[in-house]
Amino acid sequence: FDGFSHVDAGDHPALDPTGAFSLEAWIQFTEPTAGTIAGKTGFESGYQLDLDGTRLRFRSKWYEGLRAFDVTGASDLNDGLWHHAVGVFDPAQGEVRVYVDGLLDGTGTIAETPLVEPGGFIIGAGRFGSTGFVVAAIDEVAFFRSVLTPAQIAQHYALRTASGAGGSGTAAYSVAVNPTIVPRAGSLTIGGVTV
Repeated sequence: FDGFSHVDAGDHPALDPTGAFSLEAWIQFTEPTAGTIAGKTGFESGYQLDLDGTRLRFRSKWYEGLRAFDVTGASDLNDGLWHHAVGVFDPAQGEVRVYVDGLLDGTGTIAETPLVEPGGFIIGAGRFGSTGFVVAAIDEVAFFRSVLTPAQIAQHYALRTASGAGGSGTAAYSVAVNPTIVPRAGSLTIGGVTV
């Protein structure tokens, strides 16, 4: 993202949290930057995972500028490497957390459950794609309507090398004939990790 563009992934009720949720992405940048990685923010409410200079931040407006939560991580991420970034909203614990590269990087308290205005889930900018543009590479954005546990976050981070050095490679497989047209399901295990 060049600081002028964004992606609007559309609006869906599943992206309007009413309880626990987690937001995840991979990011890469070198220059200090302030802007939104991903989220659903309007003019008066919403939530977002963003960059505050060199650090990861997870925050939410609630109403008229009041914050439902706001936590900034401790790690500087502007080293040109890919970093796994996760924000977790955990109302059962009354806590919001940020994780970087599979490890806890910051915690904060929850004042309110975020309110969300109708509008798209935006990657690379905030406020319906009108401001908060970021200068960074962003990949594999995911929204979960649950708390990702530390073990799940560590597993997601570990998947970066599950298919080979640098996160790329090939996997051999075969497909059997399905003469009875019966639905089939399966799983794939790479490097000891089932995906």
